[in-house]
Amino acid sequence: MNTMGDYTICIANRMYSSVLADVFEEFRNVCLHNYDLDAWCYTAPGLAWDAALKESQVKLYFLTDVDMLLMIAGKGIAWRHLNDFKEIWTGE
Repeated sequence: MNTMGDYTICIANRMYSSVLADVFEEFRNVCLHNYDLDAWCYTAPGLAWDAALKESQVKLYFLTDVDMLLMIAGKGIAWRHLNDFKEIWTGE
């Protein structure tokens, strides 16, 4: 480090990294305590989905019907309707 500015940036980066690590660790502890879910790889929407499934005790099944799978994957009925609405909105 050659200048005081370099030193300040280095200290600030270490401080920000430490605070961010503390935030993630506290988020993980809250998730473990409240939902018994380990949140080390979760986004907030993913955690909310898993917590809702766990609290409601809903059982999900694999999709075995190809048509249902294609509808959810965006190539079926829902996708066709979105394209229809796009044509209406944009005039294409």
